[in-house]
Amino acid sequence: MSIAQLLILLSAIGSLLPSAAADNPQLELAQVIAQPDGETLLPVDGPSSLKIRLEARFECGDPDAQAGLFVSVADSVVSAPRVISPQAIQLTIPPQQLRGIRESLACARPGEQLLRDQLTAFGTLTCRSADGTAQTSTISQSLDVWADCGDQAAPAQPRPGEESLKDE
Repeated sequence: MSIAQLLILLSAIGSLLPSAAADNPQLELAQVIAQPDGETLLPVDGPSSLKIRLEARFECGDPDAQAGLFVSVADSVVSAPRVISPQAIQLTIPPQQLRGIRESLACARPGEQLLRDQLTAFGTLTCRSADGTAQTSTISQSLDVWADCGDQAAPAQPRPGEESLKDE
C-alpha cells in the first residue's frame, strides 16, 4: 500500500468517527482594552488598584450542558457556576499584586503607554451534561496594561550582566 493510499484510508476512517472536537468544550478569553480611564490606568508612582476587563466566548459542544467559568489574574478570581457565552468579566487587581510591574517599568517616554504582556489571565470552562459528566477546557492569555509614566521618561537601565556605554 502506498503512502497516498494509506493517507486516504486514514482520512476515510477519521470521517466515520464522531468528531471529538465538536464535543469538547472550547474557551477563548479576549482582553477588552481601549483608551485608558481612571480605573484601567496603572499609575507608576503610587499605589492604586487596576481593573482588567475580559470577554469569554465558549462552546460546550452539548447544547444542553451547563457551563461554569473560573477566571483568575494574579490572585484575583471570578467564578460563576452558570454562564452563557459571551460573558463579560471584570477583575480588580489590588496594588500589592502590581508591585512587580511598577518596579520593572522603565518608561520610554512621558505620558500614557500600553505595556504588552504584563499579566496573564487563566480561565477554566467546565461543561456539565444532564447526566452529570463534566468536561473542562483551560486557557491562558497574556494581558496588556496601560501605565501612566508621568511627566518624564525613566532612563534606560542596562540589563544584568550588560555593560552600559558612556562617553569619556
